[in-house]
Amino acid sequence: MSNSPIIKVAVNVPLSRQFDYLPPARGPVPATGQRVLVPFGRRQQVGMVLGQSSESDLPIAKLKRCSEVLDKDALLSDSDLWLIHFVSDYYHHPVGEVVAAALPTLLRHGKPLHLTIEKIAAADRAREFDLEALARRAPKQAELLTLLLDAGGDGLDVELATEMLPNWRRAATSLIEKGLIQSFEARADEFDERLVAGKRPGPDLNKDQQDALSKLRLRDRFGVYLLDGVTGSGKTEVYLQRVDDVLQSGKQALLLVPEIGLTPQLVSRLRDRLGVEPALLHSGLTDTARLAAWRAARSGAATLLVGTRSAIFTPLKNPGLIIVDEEHDQSFKQQEGLRYSARDLAIARAKHLDIPVVLGSATPSLEMLQHCRGGSYQHVILPARAGGAKAPTMRLVDTVRTPATEGISEPLAESIHRHLDAGAQVLIFLNRRGFAPTLICSSCGHIAGCERCDSRLTVHAGSRQLRCHHCGAARPLNEHCDECGETVKPLGEGTQRLEESLTKRFPGAVISRIDSDSTQLKGAMDEALENATLGHANILVGTQMLSKGHHFPNLTLVGVVNADQGLFGTDFRSGERMAQA
Repeated sequence: MSNSPIIKVAVNVPLSRQFDYLPPARGPVPATGQRVLVPFGRRQQVGMVLGQSSESDLPIAKLKRCSEVLDKDALLSDSDLWLIHFVSDYYHHPVGEVVAAALPTLLRHGKPLHLTIEKIAAADRAREFDLEALARRAPKQAELLTLLLDAGGDGLDVELATEMLPNWRRAATSLIEKGLIQSFEARADEFDERLVAGKRPGPDLNKDQQDALSKLRLRDRFGVYLLDGVTGSGKTEVYLQRVDDVLQSGKQALLLVPEIGLTPQLVSRLRDRLGVEPALLHSGLTDTARLAAWRAARSGAATLLVGTRSAIFTPLKNPGLIIVDEEHDQSFKQQEGLRYSARDLAIARAKHLDIPVVLGSATPSLEMLQHCRGGSYQHVILPARAGGAKAPTMRLVDTVRTPATEGISEPLAESIHRHLDAGAQVLIFLNRRGFAPTLICSSCGHIAGCERCDSRLTVHAGSRQLRCHHCGAARPLNEHCDECGETVKPLGEGTQRLEESLTKRFPGAVISRIDSDSTQLKGAMDEALENATLGHANILVGTQMLSKGHHFPNLTLVGVVNADQGLFGTDFRSGERMAQA
């Protein structure tokens, strides 16, 4: 009988159980929260130690040993592991897959916590090299060399270089042979939140904001506060002052935002007002950058963490506050793989950590309002717009009496003309991307459907494809019916069709479409939002990602196309979603 403890390991497989292993033949016994490399079937898998035991359901002789301990210290604390177990139990999901979802990609694949990365930099003699002559002979080499000269002596890590110049490696080979650039390994840069000049004072709070802030400051222990404020009431300013309280006390704050589109302007405001560089966690970052932010939050080097739904799993050394902005937003729900609600997990995690959680929204979800009515949560209301701003004038256009042409009715077109002539900016909102939601045969009535999931296929005219927005399947756009061979036509409007229609109606206007199709490339979202904020685009066309969390100073008109489409959705919350949009 061996005296070795039994190591309980979670492995990223779709099985709802932990696996028993013996410690490695040499070295210390792995502690709870450390990663280990274990034999699993015919391969080696990265696993997470969840505990130890003196017994196993299998004979000791049949247990395999861990191959290697990957961490010197525990990556996850007891409270982090509590959240993993809670998610696994509450959502009935295999614990190994929950662990995988909670870890950054690089850690999930067995990489060390502190990475050694490959970097490239310009050699000393490159500064004296004739770039103009090189540009004439080899423009790709000149482009890469210029980029590295601008980066300075520290150079660029290859992951970032690939994002900026996808095909840089071929050019780099020639430049290395010429002695103009060099490749080397270095430790990944650490996160530094002190990279900002200092904080700036914000505007004075009005009475409603002061009352709301006073309620949020009543206690630093667990409590759920629903900050219910109309659009423009100054909820963000209340967040900022409450976050500043937490940072001044030496604790950390986690701010969850519903999608990447909300991050750039919000981060800039946080940076200016709080005087710290927020650590960011979202899917638009490189794996190295995500690990750096995760590591900084875990060590306490980052006191403010801003992220999308997956950031709820990030370890915090000294947590003090969790804020969920736009708590009603559907993107807080993970809808595939491990399915969870980041808002609900924020509440559960805050209760376990005994810290307050603030849920902000101009259109709170019905279940949160019910919790407030029942007394479980505290309802904090901001009833009026800040700074004397007035509520917008709303007009309902009956498209039965005034039919719309490609989504644009005549009253809306006249209003767009009027506001453009005044030098203002216009936003046209339609929460449906693509060119048209349906491709229909005018002869037999056949509608193009997805062969994989039976949903209707959306027409994407630019790429001449039919795409399924549910499962991701795609096929070429055929001009003839699959059933009878007659000509088919797109039915309905998407943002692409609206953009085309507006271009025909307003040929002199600069039109910018902002949706998940037009902002796939890295930096495209930031660039589009900056152009919109600066007024470079006269007409903005977009989906829900454009409608919330942004400030466009020159915007004076918003048109909502096909506003009642939400009433006919298959989701039982369709009416609620339409009101929240």
